[in-house]
Amino acid sequence: MERGGEVSDIDLARRASIELLFDGVDITKPLHHFFQSATYTDNESNEIDDLQIRLVDRENIWLRRWLNDALQAEHSDPAGFTIGASILQQNWRTDGKDVLLECGQFSLDDVIADGPPTNIILGATALPFGSKIRQTKKNKTYKKKRLSAIAREIAAGGGMSVIYESSYDPLFDEIEQDDISDIEFLLTLCRNAGLTLKVTDNTLVLYSQIELDKQPASIDIVYGDGTYDKYRFHTGSAHSKYTSCRVRNSKRTVAGIAHITDMGIFGTGQQLEVTENVKSVAEAEKTALNRLWLANRLAFTAQFKMSGGDPKWRAGIAVNLIDWGVLWSGKYIIMQAIHTVRKSGYSTDIKLRRVLEVY
Repeated sequence: MERGGEVSDIDLARRASIELLFDGVDITKPLHHFFQSATYTDNESNEIDDLQIRLVDRENIWLRRWLNDALQAEHSDPAGFTIGASILQQNWRTDGKDVLLECGQFSLDDVIADGPPTNIILGATALPFGSKIRQTKKNKTYKKKRLSAIAREIAAGGGMSVIYESSYDPLFDEIEQDDISDIEFLLTLCRNAGLTLKVTDNTLVLYSQIELDKQPASIDIVYGDGTYDKYRFHTGSAHSKYTSCRVRNSKRTVAGIAHITDMGIFGTGQQLEVTENVKSVAEAEKTALNRLWLANRLAFTAQFKMSGGDPKWRAGIAVNLIDWGVLWSGKYIIMQAIHTVRKSGYSTDIKLRRVLEVY
């Protein structure tokens, strides 16, 4: 996003930096002396966003004092030791407008120190390892609850908020959470429903990747256009190349079938068979659609090391690959964007999955 109302001197060289807040205090300038790099990983699906900060501590200030203060704060505050991060691009455009990538807020999760000289690595996550919804195993029964309601109940118990972005909101007559954590339970429900769970900035985001796949591509990567330094393509294994899926209930009185296109020469002709507690043909067809998409989602993937960093590369964004041949050209979704800021510059690596038509 553009940083509202702020511009840089257009005569200055373009540069990128990271702004860091430790427990709400801006420590960007004091940290500059120690700073080596910061890496923000933005994930699309069923992964937790994270942040890693590397520092050099030649005077052993962090090793002997500041780390102790941070870890004490981590254990004394239920919210943990928080780290806010934003990547700022200054004068990246000819108009001089600053561009800001707001990475969100993270909790300190692990610390590594080695040397000499002493190097410190601070690992932070959007969902702390010590969080109740990640750690506490539960036995609980949900009756007559929709997935969105279960998600809101779990989020409330962990002091988090929920964004539910799907037209599909399955109703569970009765479902058991059997000695697993809230986040594991919710991940399972989402996978079975063909939905995605993303944890970012103290928020549980649930959405349909099938619906996400329908968005128009907003960025092009054209073969030889100079926007990337390296690329790699990969086709998934045989079990990710089903061409159809049939879902039936245990009594085989209700059934629904879904199909997939664009598998080309890699299509196996295999049909995925699933037994599920479906009560109608419509429900069976919807479940078949979700399960077939889930089985094939990684059939075609791509990775790019971009030529320089750019905040526009975000998880969930649709991208067109053009002039990469019949097999690789098409629309893709960014699964992961890794943004790294160093004193020497800013880089972005992206991983993508090809959009496949399921019907």
